[in-house]
Amino acid sequence: MTIFFISSPGQMAHRALSLINKEKFKDLTIVTTKTIKPFFEDKLDAKILTLDVEPNLITKDTKHKLITNAIKSKFEYNKLFKHVKGQDVYLFFTSWGIVPISYVKKLSKNNKVYLYPEDFLDNMYDEEKGLTALIMKLSAKLLLGLDVYIVRWNNIPVWELKLNSFPMEIIEHDVFNNKLPKEFCIDPKYLKGKSILFLGSKFEIDCEESEDKIKLTNKLVNILDKHFKNKYCVKAHPIDKILYGKMKNCKYIIPAHYLSESLYNHYWDFIIGYHSEALVSAKRHTNAKVISLVKLYDFTNPKVRQYWIDTFDKEGLIMPKNLEELKCSLMI
Repeated sequence: MTIFFISSPGQMAHRALSLINKEKFKDLTIVTTKTIKPFFEDKLDAKILTLDVEPNLITKDTKHKLITNAIKSKFEYNKLFKHVKGQDVYLFFTSWGIVPISYVKKLSKNNKVYLYPEDFLDNMYDEEKGLTALIMKLSAKLLLGLDVYIVRWNNIPVWELKLNSFPMEIIEHDVFNNKLPKEFCIDPKYLKGKSILFLGSKFEIDCEESEDKIKLTNKLVNILDKHFKNKYCVKAHPIDKILYGKMKNCKYIIPAHYLSESLYNHYWDFIIGYHSEALVSAKRHTNAKVISLVKLYDFTNPKVRQYWIDTFDKEGLIMPKNLEELKCSLMI
């Protein structure tokens, strides 16, 4: 048996699916979230598990369930994984999902663990200090046996695993280097006649949602409707599934559970988005002109904004500073 622990579409697209395609695992179990489970069920002959315990242990609305969830996690582990010995376990994240990470730590006692780190939060977010961070670190240590530190993501304290917490082999890799195997891509015939792809994502992660940002989205839709009426399509992010303003009423909306990278085998003239890792993959793995709107709105954290601008600039993405530059980028 081989067990994959996956919590986000990026982990799937940037490493896990390529690894699955290469290694042809005969007995594969995937532990994932309810939001991305449908993609795996559609594309893989594997056992798909989702957890009943809150993966993040607690949320803003369930702080009072800290002890309860920790207790439930022990029963859930025993039910799902206590019998697993001598197997390979792959972990693709070190942030947020502290409960599944605690399962991997327990599995590491009798199994070989491989970590493919995202190395994501370290580059954008500062370590959190203070009482909240101390309580969270102690909770992780005493209730789940994990050594963590805390980073602050848009005013939300987030668990981040210390990599010396338990035995694992860390596999260094370029997260954007792997192109999604064609077995996991959408049939291009379903995109016939479409030349522009817009990739939606949720503003609230690093940006305050505001009327200005919705107006920006509406102006983009007006441009696309005027100049590319039946040639563009829209896809929301697989996790939040949110589209803003007029984007919700676009004529051709691709089901959100598809990975953005599963659309890159189609020929696109333009791929447009706010700020997303999927835009970097688009630049590397398509011939499209890739446009980020990142310079057209504000961030609550300037450091995060600059991270995306630097990343996109390094990859050669187009980042218009105003709507006129956007129109020029679209050759209007």
